[in-house]
Amino acid sequence: MEKPNTGIGVSKYRQVADELAGRIKSGDLAPGSRLPSDRQLARNRKLSVTTATAALNELVRRGLACRRRGSGTFVSMDPLALHRRLRIGFLHLLVRSIYAANTVAHLWHTTEEYHCDLIPLVRTPEELEDAVRDYSLDALLVFNRSVSSEVISHLQALNIPFLLLNSLPDENPRLGIGYSPFQIISEAVDYLIGLGHRDIGFAIANNPREIDTVYEIRYKTFCKVMYDHSLPMNPEWALYQFMSVESWKKFFSSSHLPSALIIGNSSALPSFCQAVYECKLKLPDVMSVLVIGEWHGHIKHPIALSCIRIDQPGIARAGLQTILRRLGVEVTIDADYNKLELVDNGTCGPPGYAGGRN
Repeated sequence: MEKPNTGIGVSKYRQVADELAGRIKSGDLAPGSRLPSDRQLARNRKLSVTTATAALNELVRRGLACRRRGSGTFVSMDPLALHRRLRIGFLHLLVRSIYAANTVAHLWHTTEEYHCDLIPLVRTPEELEDAVRDYSLDALLVFNRSVSSEVISHLQALNIPFLLLNSLPDENPRLGIGYSPFQIISEAVDYLIGLGHRDIGFAIANNPREIDTVYEIRYKTFCKVMYDHSLPMNPEWALYQFMSVESWKKFFSSSHLPSALIIGNSSALPSFCQAVYECKLKLPDVMSVLVIGEWHGHIKHPIALSCIRIDQPGIARAGLQTILRRLGVEVTIDADYNKLELVDNGTCGPPGYAGGRN
């Protein structure tokens, strides 16, 4: 039998609905039997009538009960509804993202294991309410690449469990499953400092055609980490823009390059690798290069760059496990989902290779 969900942040009416749903699915409440009225449920559970009404409406939304005007609320007679698989929506607010597509692939495997359905969605915040109703969703996993406070407000207004997946929001990390931007940038900087670098640059491909707050967060986090380490911040080494091949060539032609460069997202890699190829540069002789994440798409002239690998399959799996727990399903959440792995592909070394540096 499903146990009532008592997780943090779950509405009281959902806890009551989850308990009643468990009793319905176990057969304790037989098909066709009458459920307590809104007022009776409120009195028996010491709830407000509004909360009791919301709980019974939630059962109706799930197809587990039906309301008959003048008669009351009854357990559904539909066996398909009684044994319906949980439906988890995967919301992606940006149309183009290889990383999000790979997250869906990892989620497919886990949903199959836990016998629930995954519904991939590309929606605007204003379309969320209709999507939840049209697909009878039980919960939402939200790809957190550009989720603003306004979007979070829309999600909270839906009154269904949701979880941000991928990057944790700094203002409220309990809303998500994933990695901390501060953690991953700090590890990158600490690794380069350990090799002896002090002149460290940062580049991230902020495409002006897309609104992507995680890019801005990573850039600001890098600035903060450098400040915390009392390291110099040269504005010419902090690249927060859409970098074309020609932009990279202009950067490489500078007489004073950083001894190390952190590339903050894999979207910057195609133009970077092409520019390195055309300029016939050798890494780490010119500079050490470390990438946050990995490139999952096609690059004409790929370079095996050292990187900090994010456990994308682990994050996807833990995210689904967490949302199922909030829906009352007894699952164990994998504990090591947010581990980061340094992959040394030989593009990082001590400073001092190129002239004009310490």
